[in-house]
Amino acid sequence: MPPQRSRARSTHRSRTPAWTWWVVAAVVVVAVVVGVLVQQSRSGTEQATVRRPTSAVGPNKGSLVGQASAPVTITEYGDFQCPVCARLHEAWSPTIDQLVQQGRARFEFVALAFLDQGTTESLRSAAASVCAADAGKFLEYENVLYTNQSSTENSGFLTNQRLVTFGADAGITDPAFATCVDTGRFDGWVQQQTDAASRRGVTGTPTVLINGRQISNSAAADPAQLTALVDQASK
Repeated sequence: MPPQRSRARSTHRSRTPAWTWWVVAAVVVVAVVVGVLVQQSRSGTEQATVRRPTSAVGPNKGSLVGQASAPVTITEYGDFQCPVCARLHEAWSPTIDQLVQQGRARFEFVALAFLDQGTTESLRSAAASVCAADAGKFLEYENVLYTNQSSTENSGFLTNQRLVTFGADAGITDPAFATCVDTGRFDGWVQQQTDAASRRGVTGTPTVLINGRQISNSAAADPAQLTALVDQASK
């Protein structure tokens, strides 16, 4: 059997002055109080930087386009650096536009920052898309972002200047858009939604839902299947 550690104590202990323990206790108390205050301050700062956009009215707090009376909501969780998202956008945009114009469906986009590795390009492009949604130009801006997507992720392509230029390409003329992008007004919001999406079980982009039920990307990219699924969900 391995030897047991003895719990016996030496009878020749040196005595520590009582005042030393009071000093140690005071230091510990101060450290705890400072830690609590720092944490409260940090939490307050994080809360202060999360600004909810006016366009975030979708069931999953995403940017929503379409008539309020539409019986079906198509939700996409997407990242503007995601090449699969860009291919899906190219494949289903005409169908989405038609369904929205006909009042058969609404389109919700939850912009995520999943693919940032050493850069903040996903975060800032997602936040810029929210700025565009607040300016009433989400679909136009989404189209410009995906059409001009860099072939390499985290390459430094999506600078704030380029994101602002994309706004002009999308027809946004309000100078408030550039301010929104340059100040990162919705960076905190995007990060909050990214964390929330992970908690909901979203593990990759694109993730597509119809009335809250996930469908495959292949079904979403097929106009006939997507239309059939929307018609089925509306019954």
